[in-house]
Amino acid sequence: MDKLREIIKDALLFCGVNIVKFLFLLPFNLWLKAATRLSEQRKNITLEYREVGGFWPFLTYVKRFAFDFGFDAAIFASYFAGIILAVIAWITSMLGAEDTITGLLDGSEIALLTLIHGYFAPIYISLLRDIIQLLLIPFRKFLSWGSKPAQYMDMEIKSKSTENR
Repeated sequence: MDKLREIIKDALLFCGVNIVKFLFLLPFNLWLKAATRLSEQRKNITLEYREVGGFWPFLTYVKRFAFDFGFDAAIFASYFAGIILAVIAWITSMLGAEDTITGLLDGSEIALLTLIHGYFAPIYISLLRDIIQLLLIPFRKFLSWGSKPAQYMDMEIKSKSTENR
């Protein structure tokens, strides 16, 4: 019976800690990782069109801009945008403006909800990026296949008349 209590206690502690990590640390870690990738892109000059080579330089540049830069920039900006929008909602409520969303929430509640969504925005944006990346896998496979040189087989086909010579 003591072993069962220990197992249940360990399982509850493990679940609780990981749920707290997911809810409160993961969004910040995603934001920090996006900021780190943006900093590395700046240092490595990966977003300069002059530096892009390959078969399709423009498409490569667009891919880098949209996926390597765009999503990370959106994640990075989400915290600042959330704070700015929350302050605007709060100031608007203090000035006595009518609630335009539901009529049930006041400005401070809208500001708080905006802050919460701004904090969790890195999860939303990362999920969107990963789904789009999954949807692009067949296209990438096709480009990989299309960029390979044609395979030629060097075979000698002998006819029966040439074998007897």
